[in-house]
Amino acid sequence: MKKYITLAALLAAGTAFANAEEESFSVNLSPSNGKTGMSGSGITIAEVWGYESSAWHGTWENSSLSNQVSFTDSTLNLQIGAAASNNSGGNYAAVKFELGEGNVLSASLNFDFTVNSTWGSNLASFSCKYNCVVYGFTSEGTATVLGSWEKEFNGNKNGSPGEGTITFAIGEESAYAAYGLIFRSMETSSLGGAAGMSANITNIVVSGTKTSPIPEPSAFGLLAGVGALALVASRRRRK
Repeated sequence: MKKYITLAALLAAGTAFANAEEESFSVNLSPSNGKTGMSGSGITIAEVWGYESSAWHGTWENSSLSNQVSFTDSTLNLQIGAAASNNSGGNYAAVKFELGEGNVLSASLNFDFTVNSTWGSNLASFSCKYNCVVYGFTSEGTATVLGSWEKEFNGNKNGSPGEGTITFAIGEESAYAAYGLIFRSMETSSLGGAAGMSANITNIVVSGTKTSPIPEPSAFGLLAGVGALALVASRRRRK
């Protein structure tokens, strides 16, 4: 009798929690403010793990690029000038974020990207690129790259709009404790000065689908019934 009761209890528990309801979610990451400052090493993913959730941070490579990262009116303004290192260094903006309870099945980061100004007498020879990488963190802070985006510019691209999308499939077997993203602007020419570009990044949103375990009322009833049977059997054995 005891074996049958145990088996029934396991089946009931499995029925109660194996079923999951899929739902859509959306998280707005557009910045309202953020901390900025100079850093020759940029922003590392280990630093992002240490951030407070939803708190933006920005850095510029050297004093000649001072204030080329800012956060105002739900806008990340990310610039890059020819005084930056060639194909290294650059300006950074990053944030750590969470997607709530449940297992994320798939998600995408979407944002609007608009070049709002260019400058300098060497602009025709100036080139740069912008990129963004999304990471997933384990509870210990180990990071996995989930997706990336990149856009290159050569010469005068003033007013050129665009949209960025990073889609990442995660799966229930890969639950993450938190997520992070890093935007970066980098010079790819070797001018040394007198040129640059500024871009506004807005409407930064992560959306997708996830599942959460939904216990079924009928399964709870079965569990209660099994518990009652186990109690009766126990009392009979004691008599």
